[in-house]
Parts: sequence; structure tokens; C-alpha cells
Amino acid sequence: MASSLFGILNTARSALVAHQYASRVVGHNISNATTEGYSRQRAEMVQATPVATPYGSLGTGVQVVDVTRARDTLLDASVRRESASAAEHRTRYELLGLVESSLGEPGDTGLAAALDAFWNAWSDLANDPSSIGARIAIRARGQALVDRFHHLSAVIDQTRDFAVSKIGAAVGELNELAQAIARLNERIIAAESGGTSAPDLRDERDRLLDRMASLVDIQVIERENGGIGVYVQGVSLVDGIHASVVEVDSTAGRLTLHTAKGTGLPAPGGTLGALLGVVNDDLPARQAELDRLARAIVQHVNSLHAGGTNPQGQTGVAFFEDYGDPTLVSVTARTISLSTVVAADATAIAAGTAGPNGEHRPGANDVARALAQLRDTPETVHLGNRTIGDAYANWVSELGLAVASARDAATVHQTLAENAEARRASVSGVQTDEELVRLIQFQSAYAAAARVVTTADEMLQSLLNMV
Repeated sequence: MASSLFGILNTARSALVAHQYASRVVGHNISNATTEGYSRQRAEMVQATPVATPYGSLGTGVQVVDVTRARDTLLDASVRRESASAAEHRTRYELLGLVESSLGEPGDTGLAAALDAFWNAWSDLANDPSSIGARIAIRARGQALVDRFHHLSAVIDQTRDFAVSKIGAAVGELNELAQAIARLNERIIAAESGGTSAPDLRDERDRLLDRMASLVDIQVIERENGGIGVYVQGVSLVDGIHASVVEVDSTAGRLTLHTAKGTGLPAPGGTLGALLGVVNDDLPARQAELDRLARAIVQHVNSLHAGGTNPQGQTGVAFFEDYGDPTLVSVTARTISLSTVVAADATAIAAGTAGPNGEHRPGANDVARALAQLRDTPETVHLGNRTIGDAYANWVSELGLAVASARDAATVHQTLAENAEARRASVSGVQTDEELVRLIQFQSAYAAAARVVTTADEMLQSLLNMV
């Protein structure tokens, strides 16, 4: 009889311990209800091993076998995939937006306005070919045009330098995260070697994975021992307790990523993928188009101007500097400038061709008229049979479309990422009302178990009083 009473006490004790532990888990959930990245935990309770009696199998109570967390790996993968895409498009939008915001288009400070003012100045000289004031105005308008080219080129260079610095910082952060995840793998493997889970360590690791997913598009593979492998386009960044080191290299002016073992990361996605794309493709393409535009202006203005004779009686004077290169390969948006002759003296500017004996004709304006008409003259060598104005308008339009496309894509993927995060939160997040209900349930079970202990104690006292 006494052994049966002690069995009742042991059974009740197991209920007290189990529900006390479960209440502690609920308290941990409530404490972390607003903790970012926390996954709701649950004490897994199962019936204890029964004992055989002459009357059949008899239960021995309850026990907590593990503390698990509510987490869905498919939702994790969805959140990280959309986060990587959102970060990639958002970064591209921000960087190209820096260039777009510096254009000053449409407006009086843009290159289009400088081109119009330049052509208008030649029209004014054609109306008064002997005017020194008109020549001074042309030189000023030409210098303003040069300054706008220099400004746009400088903005592109500054944006590239900024993006390169961000690549270095992002790669450093990526390596730190990889090392931290590898260390957490080691701790989780050790903690779970006895067959129980380590939910808090797994949450910490998932928070690091979420941060890494904004830098690169990662794929996460679960291992049976509790560790994980992290891959980018099939290249391993983390394998259990080992982490690869990512490095930046420059080859032929292009930046590339590779591991210390030499394995390349051609399309990492995420923030790093956008930074590499802007540095290697977007900005060079914008710069090349701007250079072609500057080269077309220099070629056609110089060819027409060199055919005229200025008031000093000079012929063959270049309006823009050609650097002695007939193919003008040295002329870019960075290097375009007025010729030293024109910069030094506005009277070096020609308005018309020479007379029969090569003399300057004060009333000649054919060169000035031809230069003014360049506004509407298609150019085939550099600009694909477009006028200079149309070519620049197309340049602005392409940049604007790229910015708008990146902005729209960033908005779409950010919305998808937020939706995926909301779905994940519905699974993993803590609902305090639900936790309080569970706490009341555990409290009631604990009180009932305590009542069983009291009852068994009374029965035991009755038995002792009979002796």
C-alpha cells in the first residue's frame, strides 16, 4: 500500500516538475514577445514510461523531453530570397538615383540647357559676324558646356568610388557573418549532441542568416547534426564549423568576388550583386555614352570651325582641344575642353570662311550658321544617326528608365519580403494572449498535481495512524 502511495507522489511530482518547466518556457516566450527574430518555443511533454503491474500497465506521470521552436524553413527561404532581391534592386536604385539627381533635367542647369545656349550663341554670331561680344558669349557658353560634361563625369566617378567603398564594407561584413555562423554551428552541434534542441542558439543563427541574405542571395542546407551549410550560387560560404573568406579582385577594370581558394562568385545577388553590377556595367555604360556624345560634339564643331577664318586671319583653329589625335580617342567627358587658342582669346573664333585670297571677311557667317545648325543635324559616326540633342535626351531617358525600373522592382520585392515575413511571424511569432491562456492551463495542471500530492499525503497519514 505504501509503495502505491509513493507511486502516486512520484507521478504527481513529475506533473509538478513538467508543468513548472512548461510555465517557465511560456514566461520566456512572453519576455521575448517583441524580440526581433525570436521564435516561439514549446515544451514537448510526453507520458513517462509505464510500469507493469499484476493488473496491467500503469502510467508513471509526465516528462519534458525537449524544448522546440516554431519555425518553418520554407518560409525562412522565402523571406531571404525576397530580401535579397529587394536589397539588390534598392541598392541599384539608390546608386543610379545619385547620378540622375545630378543631371538637373529638365531645367536651366542641365546639359540640355547648356547645349541650347551653345547653339543659340552661334546663331547670335551668325546674325552679327563681326561682333566681339558674340564671340565672348560663345566662348562662355562653350566653357559652360565643358563644365557640365566634367560635372556629369565627376558624378559618375564619385558614385563609382562610393559603390567600391561599399563593396569593401559589405564583403567585410559578409566574412564576419560567415565566421559567426560557423561558430554558432559549433555551439549548436555540441548543445544538441545529447538529442535535445538549442532553440535560442538557432534563433541567433537565423538572425545572422537574415542579415547575410540582404548582402547576397544565399541557400541554406540543414545538416543532421544541427549544423548548416550556406551557399551562394553553389559556392560554399559556410560548411559546418568552417567558413570561407570572400575577397575582392580587380581584373581589367572589373571588380570580381572569389573565395580565398579561388572559387568565383559571378552573380552573388543581394546588395553585393547590385554594387558589382553598378560598378562593372551600369556606370561604365553611362560613361561610355557620355564620352561618345562629347566626342561627337568636338569632332563636328572642330571640323566646321577649322574651315573658317577668324578676325586674326587664322584658319584651321580648333574650337575644342583635340589633343593632336585625329581619331579623338583621347576626348572624353572628363577631358573635353576649349582649345588653348580659343580659351586665351575670343577673337580666335571664326564666323565665316575666307575670301578669294584667304583674307578674313568681316561679314561672312556661313561657319556660324553651319555650327548653329548642328542642333538639328543627325550624326552617324558616334551617335547612330541621331542629333546631339536627341542622343543626350536618349541618354537621360535610359538612365531614368533604369532608375524607375530599379525603384519599381525594389518596391515589388520589398512588399513580397514583408508578406513573407508576416507569414513567418504568424508561425514563429509570440501571441501574448495565446501564451497567457497556455500559462493558465499549466497553472491549473500544476495546482491539480499539487492537490494530488496533498491527497496522497493525507492517505499516507491515515495509513500511519492505523499502525
